[in-house]
Amino acid sequence: MAEEQSIIRYDPDTTGVDAPPSSTPGALCDNNVSDNVANGQITDMSEEASAVLEYLLNVSFRGAAMIPVSNSRIVQKRFSTLLELRILQDFTLKCQSLPGAEWKIHVAILIAGSQALQEESLHKVKQGLKFVEELSLECHPMLINRYKAFMYTGSYHLNKGGKALRFHYVDNLPTDFTPEAWSLKELSYVEFHFNMYNLGEFFRDYDLLTHIRHVLNEKLVLKHDCRPKELSGILDTLYKYSPCRDHDGMLRAVVLAGVFAHQKAWGRTSNDEFARLVSDNQLFNIEWEAIKMKFKKVLATADAAKRQFKKMRVGG
Repeated sequence: MAEEQSIIRYDPDTTGVDAPPSSTPGALCDNNVSDNVANGQITDMSEEASAVLEYLLNVSFRGAAMIPVSNSRIVQKRFSTLLELRILQDFTLKCQSLPGAEWKIHVAILIAGSQALQEESLHKVKQGLKFVEELSLECHPMLINRYKAFMYTGSYHLNKGGKALRFHYVDNLPTDFTPEAWSLKELSYVEFHFNMYNLGEFFRDYDLLTHIRHVLNEKLVLKHDCRPKELSGILDTLYKYSPCRDHDGMLRAVVLAGVFAHQKAWGRTSNDEFARLVSDNQLFNIEWEAIKMKFKKVLATADAAKRQFKKMRVGG
């Protein structure tokens, strides 16, 4: 795999936000991966993650629909208006890797989504201190770009081919900026979402984390349209190189359900190829064997239900 590039790193000198307790978040570079991957181990899934995985395994043959997130259309419309008008913005997001790039936002909207910044702002209020007016991160600017869109609309979009190629809603750029130089065309669709997940963990933006899990559920479980090489690459990213902490296992629950969905949809040739490709992914294989034992009855039931479902469709 090519040398990775750091996407997000905390800078304590310019933010005013307390550093996370574990290693600073980093992605796709400098071998700056999560503690789980670096230590060659993974945390146990939380009860909630196990329940989500069990549900997805149970119904994956029909296309598992995760519980939808309900957004108020009125609030969403008003926030979108603020995004388009770009007025009364009182906070600036900056990117150290691209000096001169700035994203103007409303601090109240940023804090509303970030548990980390909520705690920081409350602490400053109690101390009689003023909250910072800007946040500077050493990260790939494309992540900040999509995060700003998510703050106001509850979603973010990629460009042609599921790639992050163009900036949206940026307010200032350096004069020598060229879009091609700052695109993330080398990242796959799923890899980009993994890195946005890392950003959500950093800010502790639980709405963003939930949104990304829904996006990945649609791709991996509902559509299950990956080829063996693509799916094994996703697992390599998640278990070998991922910066995501995923301490509760919610992200892995969705991906593992996607593995099951693909295996049931593939024929023998594709399954054999997949088994060969993931044979050296030690962490995945350890967890996958544990999952198959833990959910043995669920998987057997899902297999039987799938066969019955196919039989009914053929008979109809």
